[in-house]
Amino acid sequence: MTRWLATLALIVVSAAPALADATADVKNAFLTLARASSYHIAATTAGGQTMSGDFVNPGKMHITAGPMEMIVIDTETFVKMQGAWHQFAFPGADRMTGPFAHIQSYVKAHENLAAIDLGPKVVDGTTLHAYSVRGGGTDHAATVYVDSSGNLVRIDSADSAGTTVIRFSNVNGPITIVAPI
Repeated sequence: MTRWLATLALIVVSAAPALADATADVKNAFLTLARASSYHIAATTAGGQTMSGDFVNPGKMHITAGPMEMIVIDTETFVKMQGAWHQFAFPGADRMTGPFAHIQSYVKAHENLAAIDLGPKVVDGTTLHAYSVRGGGTDHAATVYVDSSGNLVRIDSADSAGTTVIRFSNVNGPITIVAPI
């Protein structure tokens, strides 16, 4: 009987989910995105404005927001104004091509990041793991969604103006960014 109870206890303990560190899970998701060779983002602000962007590391970014379009390749910046492309030398532009500024703030301040596990949630038709996150250079909470592989999929960032939603896709996928002129 004792052997049977010991075996049953071992099976129950083995079947229980491992305790995860929510903060480490979120930090790893941000750091994985920061190291990605490429990714696409789509953002919608609380006011309904949309923005999309492609990032190719190192040194390339293509952003579209309403009528504005900008491409950065290393230190060269191209801006589409009134239907025509214009080229500018913009020292420091290459620093803009790292992860999107919101992501960059979390990655740079990852020591100050704190996450609370909210469990699985169905978002955009997919089951993702949700975390409430504070820190990373912001003074408000964000909900971060990570897929089963630990990849960052979505951030819902709420402040007094409302909620901004950023979706990530095509991580490490084929994305080409070339100079328009």
